[in-house]
Amino acid sequence: VNTMTNRMNQTVSGDISQKLNDLLTIAQNYWSMYWLLRWVVTTLVTWTLGLLLMAFLVTWIGIVGVPIGLAVAGVCIGGGQYLARALPRTERAWIWLTMAGVLLGSLAIVPLLLILLVNRSLAWLLMGALFGGLLGGLQAIALRRYADAVIVMWVLANVFGGLLCAPLTLGTMGYLPLMCTPGLLVYALVSAGALYWIRKRLPEKPVIQDILE
Repeated sequence: VNTMTNRMNQTVSGDISQKLNDLLTIAQNYWSMYWLLRWVVTTLVTWTLGLLLMAFLVTWIGIVGVPIGLAVAGVCIGGGQYLARALPRTERAWIWLTMAGVLLGSLAIVPLLLILLVNRSLAWLLMGALFGGLLGGLQAIALRRYADAVIVMWVLANVFGGLLCAPLTLGTMGYLPLMCTPGLLVYALVSAGALYWIRKRLPEKPVIQDILE
């Protein structure tokens, strides 16, 4: 009886293991094939991770942790987007330009905090648009190989994404956990829309070898 039970358990374990391997293979194939999936997932995960790390550093070492945390968050976000390979032959400078954009954007919106005392909704909109514009503007340096229209589209998409993301994230953070706020998803989709527009205008449709380089 024990022998039969052990064999049945081994069979069940083997079936489960095989199904898990099959699911993993399918997930890897989808991840390799669909840039949109990579971009949205990495944007959501790295923004969330970056903000959580920044909060941890601020809690741990105080005010000194703010610039350090912002730099760490920028590297997380830029690194994730770089690894997403949404565009062929993305320059590694994207990571450091993103870090600079996060730092500069965060510094630039500090004066706008005064508007919170007058109109909170307006403050969120202005802060989001300014932050997104500076972030997208610095990231656009890595897109200089493309036409001017591509650079303009990327900056405008980040302005619009920031405009929507800030009130949906900062405005709901007191009521929802960070990972449940809709702002990051909206930003990921808006920026993905810009990337789709850019990819449509590439000289050649990117192939997987180009994307993985």
